[in-house]
Amino acid sequence: MGRRLDGRLIRRFIPVLLVALSLGCEVDETGRHLVMIASLFVLGAVGEVIFARTQIPDVVWLILAGVILNTTGLVDPSALDPILPLFSALTLIIVLFDGGRQIVINDLIKAAPKASAMAVLSFTLSTLGVALILQLAALTGLLPETWTFLHSLMVGAMVGGSSSLVIMPSMNLAKVEPKVSNLVGLESALTDALCVVVAVVLMNIIKSGEASGGGAVLELGENFGFALLIGLIAGWMWMPVLRALSGNPYAYPVTLAALLFLYVVVDNTGGNPAMAVLTFSVIVGNAEALMKMVGFSLGDKPLALDDTVVTVHTQAAFIIKSFFFTYIGLMLSRPIYLLLLGFVVGLSLFVTRIPAVMLVARKGFTDSQRKMIAISLPRGMAAGVLATLPASPKYRIAGTEDLPSMVFASVVTSIAIFAYGFRKVRSEAPADEAAAPETEATETEATEATEAEAAPGEAGPGTVEQLPAAQPPAPMPDGLLPPDHQLPPAPAPAPTPRDDDES
Repeated sequence: MGRRLDGRLIRRFIPVLLVALSLGCEVDETGRHLVMIASLFVLGAVGEVIFARTQIPDVVWLILAGVILNTTGLVDPSALDPILPLFSALTLIIVLFDGGRQIVINDLIKAAPKASAMAVLSFTLSTLGVALILQLAALTGLLPETWTFLHSLMVGAMVGGSSSLVIMPSMNLAKVEPKVSNLVGLESALTDALCVVVAVVLMNIIKSGEASGGGAVLELGENFGFALLIGLIAGWMWMPVLRALSGNPYAYPVTLAALLFLYVVVDNTGGNPAMAVLTFSVIVGNAEALMKMVGFSLGDKPLALDDTVVTVHTQAAFIIKSFFFTYIGLMLSRPIYLLLLGFVVGLSLFVTRIPAVMLVARKGFTDSQRKMIAISLPRGMAAGVLATLPASPKYRIAGTEDLPSMVFASVVTSIAIFAYGFRKVRSEAPADEAAAPETEATETEATEATEAEAAPGEAGPGTVEQLPAAQPPAPMPDGLLPPDHQLPPAPAPAPTPRDDDES
């Protein structure tokens, strides 16, 4: 197995070597970009293999690749600005669809108490903690004069939730206990939605200038209500199409087209497109269970996302992930004080997560499992995409032009904490697992020793010995049996005075 894995590593590193050699050749701009794209795909695939051996998440290598591309001058980050709005919207749709389709209603009902409590509590504490730090930074002059508490809450909401695209592959490859992986997986899916919805609502409030409490609640209700209604209608209307597309090779392109149409329609009719896409994804991902709940006939064809759709979507998410985390590395260059502030924000995400873990997972989890839940805080694409929106032409919020640098630095910090903590907790896990059998063996030895002390002939002082062959006398019918007759060892009822008289 080791030789086979080493051989695969060598074969996968060959394209990287070829890419490195080709960078020194005379190629045009198009060829150079194609080589970089190919390098990212290979690096993403090799990163997963390296993770299986080192427990270091693959996104770390993608971020480092972005830093190298920036420092060497091979890619100018400003050249990507024209495609950033389109790329951000597409990434947001894929992230929400990936998180929504994985929210299984049955699992949500079973794991809802702890996962939902963990999601809401960790999101709230993280948002408030980040907002407090940014307000202190604003008072010291590190942030623009136009910065308000709503700006701080907006950034806190952006980085308030963990990333399922970073956590779940790590949990699956490392085969973490289902109790832990299900909890953090469902939490990340819920917090992804909370981040997008709350942050976008706060952007709309800041843009409109309506900062009152009543206006915020009204804006939140309008965005949630309208988007939820449209998402519900679109999801239920898509169920017949879902059945018709079962086994069709074009199921994923058609589904993605529906998501794009839904996003545009809701965005241009005053709703929250992120909430609509999430609602649609949850309904489509739970179509069969929902139909059973309402009592409709399911028919012969399965009413669920086809395996082809899931497989293709996984590959699409891999491509998006490779590009996006490389882009995060590209943006880690300006200005330095915001990078340091982002580092502090990333540390605060870990600090504010600890109380949430201690409250939610204080019972029913081992120390090792609680540590794993505590370090499962990496931020990802949702935070990165949201960081690019305030300064986009759609919102044009003043003072947020350099916001991506700070948010990306906090994302990298959270991923670094996760990478270090994940490897450390996994290395401690075998010792914790070995301690359990030793404890059981000790308890078994103690039980055997207790039984041995109570055995006949070995009783200590003050212990009453039990006679192994002593049996109570049985009644003798009509005196026909001799008095020295050996009774069978089967237990007999205790003699009564009447039986003694008859004997």
